[in-house]
Amino acid sequence: MRIDNTDRWTADSLSPVLDYWHVTDDLRLYPLVQFGPMLLIPVILATSPAKYLRTCDIVIVLGWYVAAKVLEQADAWVYSWGGVVSGHAFKHFAAAAAGAWVLRALGGRRVAHVSNN
Repeated sequence: MRIDNTDRWTADSLSPVLDYWHVTDDLRLYPLVQFGPMLLIPVILATSPAKYLRTCDIVIVLGWYVAAKVLEQADAWVYSWGGVVSGHAFKHFAAAAAGAWVLRALGGRRVAHVSNN
């Protein structure tokens, strides 16, 4: 599998934050890891076309990610609705929905047959 420059740029941009955390045990920059993808993905979509998924599929997955982060922050509030399930549990459902959407989108792909004529 070939990693193009966009993929490498995305991974490399978050790596220094993780290195800093490992060396200093300081989590102040950790929000960059948590929320950086939500900022980087629209930039990447605007600067380079999607190769494996349609742009709308990536936006939907990003939406599920945002929903998961909101549910994580609203943990106690969601739990207060009925006292049975917390926002943390729903966060996992939202994250699973994002993964399911990727599988659904990739499942619809077909191999292009090239003629040797």
